[in-house]
Amino acid sequence: MNSSATASDKSEDTETLSALISPIQAKALKAGLAINEDPETEPLTLAPWFMASLSLPYRDPGSGLLAWERENGNVRIILSPYVDRGKAYYPYGVIPRLLLTWMTTEAIRTRSPEIKIAESLSAFMRQVGVGKGGTQKQRLLDQMQRLFNANIRLEHQELVEREGTELVHQTTRNFQFAEEHELWLKKENGVATSIEWGSTVTLSPRFYESIKEHSFPIYTEALRALGNSPLRLDIYLFMVNRIFRLKGRTRITWEQLNAQFGGNYKHLRMFKHAFIKHLDAVSVVYPEARFAVSNKFLMLYPSGQHVPSMPENIQSLGESPDFAR
Repeated sequence: MNSSATASDKSEDTETLSALISPIQAKALKAGLAINEDPETEPLTLAPWFMASLSLPYRDPGSGLLAWERENGNVRIILSPYVDRGKAYYPYGVIPRLLLTWMTTEAIRTRSPEIKIAESLSAFMRQVGVGKGGTQKQRLLDQMQRLFNANIRLEHQELVEREGTELVHQTTRNFQFAEEHELWLKKENGVATSIEWGSTVTLSPRFYESIKEHSFPIYTEALRALGNSPLRLDIYLFMVNRIFRLKGRTRITWEQLNAQFGGNYKHLRMFKHAFIKHLDAVSVVYPEARFAVSNKFLMLYPSGQHVPSMPENIQSLGESPDFAR
């Protein structure tokens, strides 16, 4: 059978399956097939390490919440919102997650903490399937302001022995994603509608150094397929970064996963149901991932690496920063 016939058969099979499964599964299936077809040429995006370990809000927490907190083992993230005229504005949902991967990718690609927004952001958003409509542009501008002005605190705690005495070692890092940003906005009828040439965002030194040392690659096509759900994106990043590094099977309870991902579900069973549903879609994009689901925990097994090769300008992959350094 010639190659064109094979491609045609695959296309027909995909269309047949797409008619039988949910739209989410269909998008994941198409992305998985595209990645599997020629993984070496698939476009890559970079993500900072903490996106695989700790989660931003899924929905707007509102002004009444003093800080957003999530916990993963001995690491905790505390997100303090952008405050303007007495109101708190948290970055939340899909767009801040996409912005963080875009910022990381551009900073590493250009080897500079200063990113020219108009020259690259629109192209990236098109790649990952974010539309150009007026409502979408307003959401993007709003979430940029929320993310660029938010403050992050990362806390790490571990038990160590020193001179025969057991001690608790605590370290804390405070930083912003952006040290400064300059926006040139086009307005129509008094409303900002687009970001114009000359707009820049400069990453904070601590964030920039962190992503230079601790970023990991993901497939842009996977972001496109999974990107209309922040929880689905978080699960994808978690699986990609965690599972291929395992030395043996690892059991994670639903209580632990809920502390890491959360989502303000009223009951743990509601979180578990949502997690498993999204994990099914992620596994279609990342078929090498080996895991098992039980009533009490998620079991992870050592698996094949999702991205077979890394860009040369990534200095390290798959490790969380050494907080004690």
